[in-house]
Amino acid sequence: MIQFENVHLSFDTEVIFKKLSFYIETGKHACIAGPSGSGKSSALKIIQGYLVPGQGKVLVKGLNPLLATMSVIGLISLPGMMTGQILGGASPVIAIKYQVMIMLAIVVGCTLTLVLSILLSKNKLFDDFGNVKSLG
Repeated sequence: MIQFENVHLSFDTEVIFKKLSFYIETGKHACIAGPSGSGKSSALKIIQGYLVPGQGKVLVKGLNPLLATMSVIGLISLPGMMTGQILGGASPVIAIKYQVMIMLAIVVGCTLTLVLSILLSKNKLFDDFGNVKSLG
C-alpha cells in the first residue's frame, strides 16, 4: 500500500508539486506519467525514502518510507529519453534501442577520455622507469 496525502515538495523556490494525493492498494499496479520536471522521479524517491516531503503524509505499507525502503520492490524508473519517446507514440522496443545506443555512446566517450588522458599525461608524470617525477 502506498498513500500520499497532501504531499508538498519543493527545492529552494521551485515547487515540484503541492497537495499531491493518491492511494495504491497492495498488489495493484499504477503508472506515474507526466512531462519532464513534473515530479515523477521525485515522487518515486519519496516512496523509496530518498527524499522527504516538506508537508503532507506518506505511507508505504503502513510505514514511513524511511523505514520501508527495502520493502518497496518492483518500481521502474525509465530514463527521460525513453519516457519521451514512449509518450510520443514510439514503440517501446525502439525507445529501448535508442537508450542502449545512447548508453553505449556514453561508455565509449568516457573510455576514450580516460585512455587519452592516461596516454597524454604519462610522459609528463612518469620517468622512463615508471617512477613518479619530482615536482622540482
